[in-house]
Amino acid sequence: MDQPARPPRQGGESAVVTGTLKAIPIASIAGAARTAAVEGAEPLSPAHSGPAIRRDAFIFFIGQITATGCIWLLVLALARLGGPEPVGIFTFALALAAPIVVATQLGLRQVLNTDPRGTTRFDDFRRLRLALSLVAVAAIIAVGFALGYRGATLLVIGLVAAAKAQDSVGDIYHALLQRSGRLDLAGVSLGLRGVLLLLLGGIGFAMTHDTLALAGGMAIASAIVLGTYDHAVARSKTRWQQRPATLRRSLVACRRLLIRAAPLGISVVLININFNAPRYAIEATLGPVGLGLYAAMDNIAAIGLLAVQAVGQSLFPRLADLWSAGDRSNFARLSLHYVAIAVAIALAGLGTALFGGSWILGTLYGPAFMEAEPAFRFVMASMIIAYVSYALCHIVTATGRFGPLIWPYAAIVVVTLGVAYAAVPAWGLAGAAAAVAVGHTVGIVGITVLLLHFAKEQRQAAQWHSRP
Repeated sequence: MDQPARPPRQGGESAVVTGTLKAIPIASIAGAARTAAVEGAEPLSPAHSGPAIRRDAFIFFIGQITATGCIWLLVLALARLGGPEPVGIFTFALALAAPIVVATQLGLRQVLNTDPRGTTRFDDFRRLRLALSLVAVAAIIAVGFALGYRGATLLVIGLVAAAKAQDSVGDIYHALLQRSGRLDLAGVSLGLRGVLLLLLGGIGFAMTHDTLALAGGMAIASAIVLGTYDHAVARSKTRWQQRPATLRRSLVACRRLLIRAAPLGISVVLININFNAPRYAIEATLGPVGLGLYAAMDNIAAIGLLAVQAVGQSLFPRLADLWSAGDRSNFARLSLHYVAIAVAIALAGLGTALFGGSWILGTLYGPAFMEAEPAFRFVMASMIIAYVSYALCHIVTATGRFGPLIWPYAAIVVVTLGVAYAAVPAWGLAGAAAAVAVGHTVGIVGITVLLLHFAKEQRQAAQWHSRP
């Protein structure tokens, strides 16, 4: 009689993957509640696994919604006051900065929140994040220069890079707050940053009609929140105490942390590149005006994505518990319910685009954007596949298997980029929607195969452990 195979090694933490997906890290909160705190963070009591976790997660979610909504309102203001061109310039600066900043983050937030023994001081995390943020700013400006941008446009890219780098430093403070059971304070920080960006950036652009004033307001808003809120709250609400360290000790600690965290940045970079892949093709083919039109439509589609993520965040702890318990049948049933909800949200968005797309674009952005109404239908249709793909990403993260996810993400990026650069010149903005649909179709297939493989391995592990 054949003997059951030995159980495969389980890798990764659900908290790591959830952070990578840029979703609200409910599993990270739960994980933090069950482990000891790192140096500088208060130990979490069992009470944090109940209503306190739901409260913190809700406030953090509201903070993300506020920040996203403020950026959306800012894009509306740009469209109304300046037309598609400033929207395109601002969007391209964000698209250029995002993957580089994320790459230099190296998943340090997830490393901090999955370090139960506190083997690394928070000061070391902070020093490494500061150094890498400076590297990110220099790299973004260098890439912009290499792409041929000069003068005011290059300065806009540099100011947006400075703002995103400061936000990255704030993110490591948020990680400490999360480990200390105060994720709600991180949500407040996100909300404050979004409101200040809307006020300073919006007023600056309204007064000058210059994207440079908008980018400057963005950098100032990030600096204010980082300097007056993030640092102060981390000092007062956690047990973090800054300790002097020699240069040699700091370099050794940062080098060790850099080696340890480097693999965690790969998935995050792939996700960000995939999100911006159609934008790169549009900017290269159709210029800032075409990119502005696409960004306006994509921002509307992002509303549905936030709803899909909200459902996933609420279901994630239950999915993780079912998988950990080996209850694959209920795990599959709940997963199918989640996918059905994602499809329903996408169909609602498509119906809105079919019956009121022109009115929505004209009302929100102005008459100049109504010409994109035919492409808007294709964009919202592609969201049916994209939302299902995002839902499956949430589901597969609940298994706690991080490493293998790199391969489907890489496949999505390669396919989306290839189709975008081939389809956008031929079909315009509708080609970008086709690239999104084809890329996420590949993702759905890849993630489904992984889920089936993980279920098989879990079944084999159960058979092994049940042997007498």
